[in-house]
Amino acid sequence: MRPWVRVALALFGVGWGANQFAPLLLVYRDQEHLSGTVVTALFGAYAIGLVPALLLGASYSDRLGRVRVMRPVVVLSLLASAVLLVAGDQVWALTAGRLLAGIASGAAFGPGGTV
Repeated sequence: MRPWVRVALALFGVGWGANQFAPLLLVYRDQEHLSGTVVTALFGAYAIGLVPALLLGASYSDRLGRVRVMRPVVVLSLLASAVLLVAGDQVWALTAGRLLAGIASGAAFGPGGTV
């Protein structure tokens, strides 16, 4: 398999994991009766993880290499999805999962986009 295909698949998986949660925010608000503030905070947790990881992920990949950064990031993205899967309506677990997804996305999009 060509290297760019592996990177494309990794970025697709991380991107999917980051965005699969967004439509569920409406469900959490309507079905689980979470307030608009909590739903917004869950959405914001992703951004809180994303921005620093974007800045640091590219820098680390310059020093350590793209592959050494991307492999654990893909695993982190899977972990974030697993946390969201089992979180149910527990706000702390949903927040943790969204934060992990943001970190994984930021750390993947910088190095993955330069390969």
